[in-house]
Amino acid sequence: MKKIIITLLVIIIVIGGIGAYAYYDSTNNAPTRFQVRYETVNSSEVPAELDGLQIVFLSDIYYNQFMDNERLTAIVQLVNDLNPDIIISLGDLFDNPTTNPPTAEVQEQLTELLKALQAPLGKFAVYGEQDEESATIKQLYDDIMFNSNFEVLDNQTFRISNKSTAYINLVGLDNPLSGSVDIDTAFNNINQDTYTIVACHTPDIADQVPSAYVDLMVSGHSLGGQLYLPLIGALKHFDYAEKYNHGQYTISKMILDVTNGLGTTQYDARLFCDPEIVVYLFKKS
Repeated sequence: MKKIIITLLVIIIVIGGIGAYAYYDSTNNAPTRFQVRYETVNSSEVPAELDGLQIVFLSDIYYNQFMDNERLTAIVQLVNDLNPDIIISLGDLFDNPTTNPPTAEVQEQLTELLKALQAPLGKFAVYGEQDEESATIKQLYDDIMFNSNFEVLDNQTFRISNKSTAYINLVGLDNPLSGSVDIDTAFNNINQDTYTIVACHTPDIADQVPSAYVDLMVSGHSLGGQLYLPLIGALKHFDYAEKYNHGQYTISKMILDVTNGLGTTQYDARLFCDPEIVVYLFKKS
């Protein structure tokens, strides 16, 4: 009986210790443990002129809450050290900007940091639901992105090229929560023979995308769950990120990649779901 009691006490102590460490790590280390995740695409549809193209995806910065100047400065340095050709921001620049409006000083800080991001073939962005909370917030977002040299794709397609006529399609879709997704307009004049990337804040839109025409779709919004338990899944849920909320999925020929994003919301914690920068290298096969 004594041995059983001792064994139970040891188990309780071990579990308690693991829980205490997980809590400490998730609240003190994980929110700023920015990871770089590398992915490689090999495709015959990648033009020879774009062989070796490198695209960095960023999402859910959530500036002006827990994400501050110091954190974003570290992210900018990490991204620039990667020497990307293109940078794509997947939306949600601020966290609750209507109830926590960014001051002029905060707007200036953020603009300068985003402007410091370097990508010779272009910087692009789409809207997250928080970027379109109101007409005022949308205009603020547009101004910041314009002044930091980002082009916002609102149900539009941009042809990525490098001093040649060969190109890859980049389709930027609006979000369905505070904006309006127009897939027909966005996919006008796109054919199945050209490599096509879709950037959309909300991953569940993947089921509405013509997947036969898309090779890669990258989304954010879910924060990867923010708190994520193996075998259980995401502990935090978001509309339009219920079906697809963490990692990669295959839909027809399309790969859907849902990034963990960079910021935190409601509480400054992450569990088994570190913030990440996603880097895609495109190779002609």
